[in-house]
Amino acid sequence: MASTPAQTSDPTIADDQYNSWLTLSLDELLPKTITLKRIKRVTPAPWYTPELNLLRKECKRAERSWRKDKATVKKAAFRTCLKNYKTALRNTKSSFFQERIANSSCSAKETFIILKELLKVPDSAPKHPPDPKADEEKCTKLAKFFEEKIQNILVSLPAIDYSTAEEIDDASFWNIPVPDHLRVEIIKRGSASFQNIDGPFRIATRQDPKAKGDVRQLSKEWFYKVMPNGEKVLRSWMVYSLVSDKLYCFCCRLFASNHATDTTSKFVTGFQTWWKLSPKVHNHETSEEHLHCLEKWKTLAAGLRLHKTIDAKSIALMDIEKKKWRDILHRLLDITLVLAKQNLAFRGHNGDESSLNKGNFLEMVEMLSKYDSVLKEHLMRLKRSTCKLKASVSYLAPQTQNEFIHVLANHVKEKLVMDIKSARYFGIMFDSTPDTSHTDQKSEVIRYVKIQNRKVEVREVFLGFLPLKGKKAVDLSSDILKNLESDGLDIMMCRAQGYDNAATTAGIHGVYKPF
Repeated sequence: MASTPAQTSDPTIADDQYNSWLTLSLDELLPKTITLKRIKRVTPAPWYTPELNLLRKECKRAERSWRKDKATVKKAAFRTCLKNYKTALRNTKSSFFQERIANSSCSAKETFIILKELLKVPDSAPKHPPDPKADEEKCTKLAKFFEEKIQNILVSLPAIDYSTAEEIDDASFWNIPVPDHLRVEIIKRGSASFQNIDGPFRIATRQDPKAKGDVRQLSKEWFYKVMPNGEKVLRSWMVYSLVSDKLYCFCCRLFASNHATDTTSKFVTGFQTWWKLSPKVHNHETSEEHLHCLEKWKTLAAGLRLHKTIDAKSIALMDIEKKKWRDILHRLLDITLVLAKQNLAFRGHNGDESSLNKGNFLEMVEMLSKYDSVLKEHLMRLKRSTCKLKASVSYLAPQTQNEFIHVLANHVKEKLVMDIKSARYFGIMFDSTPDTSHTDQKSEVIRYVKIQNRKVEVREVFLGFLPLKGKKAVDLSSDILKNLESDGLDIMMCRAQGYDNAATTAGIHGVYKPF
């Protein structure tokens, strides 16, 4: 400390002495130079939202409150705030990068940039001197972790279905041997869809310490072969996988006959030793196996373009078979239509080959076969199969005839109902009578007015028979309403009713009352 100045009676001198003494004392107690520290402004991360900032401030307030009082309740509140902040931070960051990856799914380059950002070690991470043994142990643990993770994912995933185009976009996805339907689909798309000539190509590191260069990378020039005259020709068989970072032979992988073994070419299982491209590419494209697969590829591709493959022949035979059966059915339906229109019986008492009268349907088929080659060939085939005791489809059985009648009847009924609906209003007439099996059947007749081209016509159409479930007026009216509803006719459009003179239909308690 500076010595205390001597006392004096002059106030001016005393003031100067006091200031000098105070300056010397401050210089001894405080540093004479002040070091200024530049504070860098930290730019917040793009995923750091204002909501996260509010949660962080709330967490800081809870921490200050707890450290001030050391209360258990405030400590629990601080832990809750800290947990909420960390959860929100993790979810926001995850959502941000998921959205970025989804938006860059069409660009492999952008996806790799995002992954590089995620895997980058932050600058604040502690730096230690390299320890080879510890690094090797960490790499082994990391590889083991990811292998187990991949195996668990593969077990949980269902079997890959190659019916969709997205799952065959990369050559590394193709199983060996490639299924036939998948091979055809890939060849239709062409090798250019899988080549990925423009990359991006990843860098491969050589492990050999004696090598001249420790890193190698595939380049676009390898996809072209230089001819003796200097012309460059595209190697259409060479395809690069962005997923596995390997080079494949398009035709050899497609036509590989068995699963990969030690003798299988690396261009089938995946080639990645870029420092050996110079001899390996030439040796492969001149090998006998490659030329054989190349011939298969070009032959199948030409056949698919000209529709001259084995599958095309099978499809053509199927089309011929379809046309044959359609022609047969057209003729049989025409016969059914004629017999139904003329109100003729279809079957006789005996429809065997030895019978002299097989019924109108079969007799008309045999008669038309004399003048029609389609029916003639059909009957001749049936006779040959009968001689060999082999079952054959004929479409001539009684059950098939009944089915033909029902199909045509439903078609006619649909047309009549559409005609009735177009007239809007209609009248109903029902009458019942027992058949030979003593089952009461009620006939349904609809009467309506059709106006077309200023011509008015009153029509009555028969829509069918319906079996009766009861003989009371309530049962009959219920059956009639259900039948009209099944035909698609609205009872509210009914303007007239007609029944017979039976007790259940006539009178004030008859069928007409519920309507």
